[in-house]
Amino acid sequence: MSWVQLPKTAVVVAKFRYVGTDRTHVSFNFSDELEVTHETDGWYRGRSLMTRQPGVFPSNYTTPAHQTPQEHRD
Repeated sequence: MSWVQLPKTAVVVAKFRYVGTDRTHVSFNFSDELEVTHETDGWYRGRSLMTRQPGVFPSNYTTPAHQTPQEHRD
């Protein structure tokens, strides 16, 4: 695998639960947020923002996180 470093760290949200198959994988639950620093063919490298566990995980188990607009207050 040839990893490509992202120009800016991205945050993604888990669409499914994922249990890593070895110690290089990061496990996560549905709706967990993960930080992504590198990508390759169908995989991301980063860490869980909940557990801080680093590792690799399948990119198709996640979706980009969207910031919610701030409420306008007068």
